[in-house]
Amino acid sequence: MASDMEILRRAYERENDSRDIAALIGRYVYDYEIGDVRKARGVWHLMTEPTTEEVHRVIQLMLKYNPDGHRRTRSTQESRLPGL
Repeated sequence: MASDMEILRRAYERENDSRDIAALIGRYVYDYEIGDVRKARGVWHLMTEPTTEEVHRVIQLMLKYNPDGHRRTRSTQESRLPGL
């Protein structure tokens, strides 16, 4: 049976790994101009395991199926309020 220190060490490593994965997701979502925080959360929810390979897979999936050619565009006032 694992000691209390061993359990704490494993929990700490798992938390740090999750932070590293979250930083990687944020960097890719920003660099590829896929979206914002909501898209980054979407990446996390689509992942089947917390690995860098899985992050790459989901990012590539999002780039492939993004209808705007994987570039985030800013809406203009004319597009939000046509006729003005």
